[in-house]
Amino acid sequence: MLLDEIDLALIKELEKDARISSDALAKSLDISSTTIRRRTRRLIQEDVIKIVAIPDLKKLGYSFIVGIQMELDQKKIENVTKELIKHPNVRSVWTVTGRYNLTSMAVFKSTEEFSEFMRSVVGELDGLKSVETNIYLELIGSQSQVKS
Repeated sequence: MLLDEIDLALIKELEKDARISSDALAKSLDISSTTIRRRTRRLIQEDVIKIVAIPDLKKLGYSFIVGIQMELDQKKIENVTKELIKHPNVRSVWTVTGRYNLTSMAVFKSTEEFSEFMRSVVGELDGLKSVETNIYLELIGSQSQVKS
């Protein structure tokens, strides 16, 4: 799908506030609200954007956020990825370059919950060669907006 300047401007505005009305977007971008609705629908249908809620993990009781880097047998990565992403504590899974070939971010309500996850889930992964974890202490900032 080829994106034009209107699509990019629309995406930029939706990144700021995905709940903004079509009328407000139309006014901001100086195009009709019908065009806004049509283009937004197309961007969603073609998987260019997703409109999602981003929960405040701390308010949900998840005060323990962990990065888990794993070195796996290359042939096992696809299956491990599918298994990990199904787990309710796992927020993301990435293949990566460097010493480890898979990394994930997971959230926990306690050190006990984290310890149990490492023992019963990560420790049992087929093809796991080594693992390293990082406890995320404080979020300094984040960037969700794409530069156009």
